[in-house]
Order: sequence, then C-alpha cells, then structure tokens
Amino acid sequence: ILNLAYNLAKVHNLLPNDALILATCKHYGIKYLISIDNDFAIPCEKEGIILINSAEKLKEVLNR
Repeated sequence: ILNLAYNLAKVHNLLPNDALILATCKHYGIKYLISIDNDFAIPCEKEGIILINSAEKLKEVLNR
C-alpha cells in the first residue's frame, strides 16, 4: 500500500495522508470514498473510485 500511495501522491499531487487513503481504497477494492476534502475529486475520478462529498451524492448512491 505504501508503494501505491507514493505513486498516487506523485501522479495526483496528493498529500501523504490523502495518498494513503486513496491507496488503501484501491488495494482493498473499495468503490466509494466519503470525504468533504476536495483534493480527492479528480484523483478519485481518475482511479475509478466514487467520491461521496455531499448528502445528495450519498442519497444518489444509496438509491442505486
């Protein structure tokens, strides 16, 4: 996970903690990330993870 986090930090210009969170999601196949941190918007999209950053988005995901 650390190597993946390092690569994600470089590719997406993420802070180390954010890169570790994203790497953990990718490693374990987690499809959704709940965060109000806007730094995740583009990296999640590019890495195939759905970012839930509002109550509306959460409702949308739950209703699928």
